[in-house]
Amino acid sequence: MTSSEDMARLYARLTQPDLRRLTYVVQVGLDHGLQVGLNQVARLGGELALIDLASTAYHDRELDAATWRRRIVGAIAPGQSIEAQVERAVYLGLPAVMLPLSKKTTTAQLAAIASLIERGPAHAWLLVPWSEAGWSLYDDARWFFAHHSRVHVALDATKRPPSKGVVERWCAEPVELVVASKAWPAFERLFRSFGERVLLTDPEQRNDLDEAYRAAWAGVSAQHHHAAAFANAPIIPVEPLGDDIPSATYEVIESDPVKYRAYHEAALAVLRDRPDDTHVVVAGAGRGGLVDQVLRAAQFLNRRIRLVLLEKNPGARATLHARNEREWRNAAKVVDADMRSWVPDAPIDVLVSELLGGFGDNELSPECLRPIERHLAGDGVSIPRAYTSYVAPLHAESLAMAVAEPEKLYTITLDRACLLAPPQPVFHFTHPGEEPLDQHAAVAFQIEADGVAHGLGAFFDMELADGVRLSIVPQDATPGMRSWSPMYLPFAQPFGIREASTLRVELFRRSRTRRAWYEWVVTAPHRGRLHNANGRVSAMRA
Repeated sequence: MTSSEDMARLYARLTQPDLRRLTYVVQVGLDHGLQVGLNQVARLGGELALIDLASTAYHDRELDAATWRRRIVGAIAPGQSIEAQVERAVYLGLPAVMLPLSKKTTTAQLAAIASLIERGPAHAWLLVPWSEAGWSLYDDARWFFAHHSRVHVALDATKRPPSKGVVERWCAEPVELVVASKAWPAFERLFRSFGERVLLTDPEQRNDLDEAYRAAWAGVSAQHHHAAAFANAPIIPVEPLGDDIPSATYEVIESDPVKYRAYHEAALAVLRDRPDDTHVVVAGAGRGGLVDQVLRAAQFLNRRIRLVLLEKNPGARATLHARNEREWRNAAKVVDADMRSWVPDAPIDVLVSELLGGFGDNELSPECLRPIERHLAGDGVSIPRAYTSYVAPLHAESLAMAVAEPEKLYTITLDRACLLAPPQPVFHFTHPGEEPLDQHAAVAFQIEADGVAHGLGAFFDMELADGVRLSIVPQDATPGMRSWSPMYLPFAQPFGIREASTLRVELFRRSRTRRAWYEWVVTAPHRGRLHNANGRVSAMRA
């Protein structure tokens, strides 16, 4: 699927009614037979039935094969032969089995689970408490299973919540089930990440849990709904320079009032001291979102401006022509041109653009703006005038499982990731400016909690004009803004890392005539491989 199709499907989800709800797994008592137990599951609104694999109170003829495959999860009893229970799960064709992990779990027992998942297609749910000790149990097991994509977590949240940091780390793990006794306040964070499948130990708490789930999403900003729509599906970022993006993608881009309010403020700041007939060029005008803000600012200041709109996408350009005639009263001149080769008939006073991606320069804003900046007047300015890219180490097992090619750059959400250290700046560009297109950065991170380094989270901030900034860097992200999502640079071989240790990474930005790319490498605590050397896997078309 193309990134544009991904964005279109994302928009379709955003415009549908919010149908999120908890789904329940019900532990079935077998005293009155398996079918009676399943009827009980249906009455309780359950999705799956959890049954004892060691029990002799049922046999396979009680249900049809489709029901075994779709609705039954087997609970393994550690005190009995796990090998025999695994064989029974394979015979029944169960979709998943659940094994409680403890310090007493043996290598032979884990090997039986490894046999199950290698034979497929069943998944293994490792039941652990949500404490720090429970995370350590799971962390040890994940290495035994070599981060297998069908090994997941069943999180026992029946005891008091752990610290916020531990909860955040669980949000980065492949949790398939939450075992709950009540609605803890910490569930608000879990529900926004993965907590839609619950085994409730006290049915009388169901209403409270449903209410807690609704409360977690009620009034949530569109930013969170935007992120949740592809929380477990990293997507290849859009390449506006190489692709003509479709109308549905523009609609997503234009649905962010926070960003456009900032562009309006920047246009006011820049035009306030400019005379009439200021020459304004919107480079990459799309369907006119930025144009609206420039014209609003000029009208507010009672300024006449000479406005030129550059757009190479024929579909968007047709929209600009129509809007110019019907809405803007022919206040602009629409030009079919690539901004890198276009020559204006007069120096440009104000250059406005929106060419940034989640990693800042990954949509090749520097490559696009450097050529047209040569036509700026002596006191000409650019909106934005500067931006900086940042990276931070991520613990993100769920994301790593979903990534097919570990040397590509992906658009993600942090709902299923945990930062192991605060972000640090790596690349910086100003406009107009003279920074080289090729850049190199070496950064060191002090790790704040035990975890697995799965890759780097990538962010940016930008200065549009004096006092007007936008950011997706976690510690100072602009509230409510959803135009950009973070990005992810995976490590081909994730590795464990301990609190207070140092992680060193080097990044390279390479730019050539027809393409640009990033390279990244871990240099401490060990020297790793260079990812994406010479853009062999992932490169942006220039």
